[in-house]
Amino acid sequence: MIPQRWQHHIDLDFQFAEKALKADGRLMPTFAIHTKTGIVIVGAAFESTRQKRQIHDLVRLMALAQEAEGVSALGEVWLAHEDAAPGETDEQLLARARPPTQREDRREAVSVMLNYRDPATGDVKAVSTLREIERDETGVTGLGAPMQNTDPTGPTAQLLTEHRPTEVQVAMARHLLPIFAERAGLSLQGFEVSKAGHA
Repeated sequence: MIPQRWQHHIDLDFQFAEKALKADGRLMPTFAIHTKTGIVIVGAAFESTRQKRQIHDLVRLMALAQEAEGVSALGEVWLAHEDAAPGETDEQLLARARPPTQREDRREAVSVMLNYRDPATGDVKAVSTLREIERDETGVTGLGAPMQNTDPTGPTAQLLTEHRPTEVQVAMARHLLPIFAERAGLSLQGFEVSKAGHA
C-alpha cells in the first residue's frame, strides 16, 4: 500500500497534468523532484532516445544533489488492450502484440511514475499510475479512473539511488551536475546547485 503522503503527491501530479492538458491540449514530459523543503519541477522536452536517457541521468543527478525523498515522472502515453490466446504465456503475448502506437484502438492516457524512499527502511519503491484522457469536441474534459501498478520496471522506475546517499555522494552530485548539464547541452535554468537541498 502506498503511504498517504505519496498518494497525495500522485494526486497533485495528476491535477498538474490535467491543468496542462486543458490549457495547452498536451502535457510536456515533466519530472517533479520531491525534497525535504519543496518540489522542483523539471520540464523535459526531448526528441530522441539519447536525449531521453540524458534527461533521466540529469534528473537522477538533480535528485541526488537535492537529497530527494521522491521523484515523479509525468507524461502522455498510448494504451491498448490485448487478450492472450488460450495457453499463451505473457512472453508469447508480448512477442506478438503490436505496440499501442501502431494500433487503431489505442487510447490516450497520462502516466505518473513515482519513485519514493520508504521512511522506515530507506528502500526505494516505485508505483506507476495511468489515467485515461477524456475528450469531447471542445477538448480535454478530464482524466478517467486510476489504474495502478505497484511493481513497475524501466528507467523511470529507477530515478532515486538504491540506498540513502552519503554526504560525499551528495557533494559529488552537486559538483558534477553543472558539468554534466553543460556537456549534454541541457539547461539548469532556475536551479541553484549551491543551495540544492537547503531551505
